Amino acid sequence: MKKPSWISVCLVIFILLNVLLTYFLIDTKAIYDLYQRIAVNEELKPQVETSIIEDTYFQAAQPELSDIMSPHQIMIREKGRYYYVHQSKIMADIRDTVEEPIIELDGNQPQINPVELGDIMKKDHYQFIYITKLALPLLSDLIRDSSEVETQFQINRIIIPKDDSRKVYLVDSINKSFLEAHLNDTINLSTLSDSFDKVAQTWIEMDEYTINRDTVYLPKTVLASPSQVYTLEKVPENIFIEPVFEGEAFDITEPDANNIRSYHTFVSSLMIDDDTNMMTVSKSGSQKNVPSRSESQLVSQYHQVTGSLEIVKDFTYWNMGFRFFSEQGNMITYRRYLAGMPIFAHPELPDYGANKVSLKYQGSQASLDRLQMSLLILGTHVSDQSQSQIVESGQEIRKILEDNHLKFSQFNQILLGFEWQKEMENFKKVTLIPKWFFVIGNEIYSIDQIKDGTVSEKYASALVTKAGNGINLFDEEMLSFLWVDNRQKNKALI
Repeated sequence: MKKPSWISVCLVIFILLNVLLTYFLIDTKAIYDLYQRIAVNEELKPQVETSIIEDTYFQAAQPELSDIMSPHQIMIREKGRYYYVHQSKIMADIRDTVEEPIIELDGNQPQINPVELGDIMKKDHYQFIYITKLALPLLSDLIRDSSEVETQFQINRIIIPKDDSRKVYLVDSINKSFLEAHLNDTINLSTLSDSFDKVAQTWIEMDEYTINRDTVYLPKTVLASPSQVYTLEKVPENIFIEPVFEGEAFDITEPDANNIRSYHTFVSSLMIDDDTNMMTVSKSGSQKNVPSRSESQLVSQYHQVTGSLEIVKDFTYWNMGFRFFSEQGNMITYRRYLAGMPIFAHPELPDYGANKVSLKYQGSQASLDRLQMSLLILGTHVSDQSQSQIVESGQEIRKILEDNHLKFSQFNQILLGFEWQKEMENFKKVTLIPKWFFVIGNEIYSIDQIKDGTVSEKYASALVTKAGNGINLFDEEMLSFLWVDNRQKNKALI
């Protein structure tokens, strides 16, 4: 009786063991499959995220200090004649040749000597011209200052004589003052000469004209330059949410009567004008942190510019060229560039070429007060729609000014730029036309506004000549407005 009993027990055990092993086999395969899927997904996740970052269509330009401080013009005086040289090729050659500043400062005490400066300018030389006066520390990619006390002397020209002296003159051409420097051993004068000679076929002969306390170079003959046609892209506003609000919750306001929408918190706001695609960012704060005019003047130009650059980097999606243009109190204006030329807007448009940044300070620490810029950037170049445009010569500009009872000495700067046209096909395409622009104080006018009488009409009361003494009130009154003090003089030339 016992034998059959033990067989039954063994059979039951074997059956149960078989079921159990089968279960574990099936279950282990399911777990293994699940594990495999999880493992594969975990491996793919960072690759997908990386791909998204790398393939993002809109990427911030992240301009560096050397990018925004490029010269406005590079000139060469050769056998007594002036020639304009394409700056991008020269600067690229210099930066490819040496990786450190090529100019060494000899001292930090400027000389005020108009006669000697005039003699220097009469010699054949290379000349780097900046659109506004700049403190030397802002040009650290070209100039090394080894002195113990850093100078805040501002210059708007660098003159390198073509002789073998290796001297360099860092010039404030408005106040007729300069610092002496020299080319260091990192570059040969022949290397610089070769860079200019390589593009000699593209040199454009220029004549020098006297403007308000300075000079400009304008073409000797009429030039033809093509208009530029581009499709337009709009940078998505959500890209700016994080830089503005830094993770804080915000409210959204629907468009008002002016078609302006806003995202806002108690301290920050981001406003979008849907009629123009202009964006304004503002940060509120304690009024005691906002400097008065006298307090803001205590902040050096170097700290003004570098502080604003760190802020504006996160908002800059223009990749065609972006440069410092001017400063006024605690407001810094950066300007968009295309093909080495600044962009201005048609008088009836918002200034699509400018990024305007106002700063506030806690001690010397800069923070954003207000930023205004366009969300529109250039997309595809439509080259077959470009048309040749006439660019006036210096003599023609003189004739246009005379016909409108104006003269060169009434302007702080004359420069060639692109004008952003009104017709944009519902923000799908834009035409940029090369034109001359004229600066009076902080106002900028196109040559068309000279021709149609806008400028002479606006300043008509200042163009009246005093009876009996022949004094031109434009010169007298405008100078009293433009040249209030030395710092204001520095700002007026833009």
